[in-house]
Amino acid sequence: MTHPAVSMVAVVGVPDERLGEEIKAFVVKTPGDPTTEAELASCCKERFAAYKYPRRSPSSTGSR
Repeated sequence: MTHPAVSMVAVVGVPDERLGEEIKAFVVKTPGDPTTEAELASCCKERFAAYKYPRRSPSSTGSR
């Protein structure tokens, strides 16, 4: 999946007490894009199965 607001993303597994492991996404947004983290999360929820979309996602802006 691609989104014009996302420049780069990394998804990793992190420990979770209830599930054993949960998904966490690190997102670098395209500079100047006004899309919010909530809008990106909503986009993921619409396109991915519930167990595949990240519930933890610290995001940053800018490029490397």
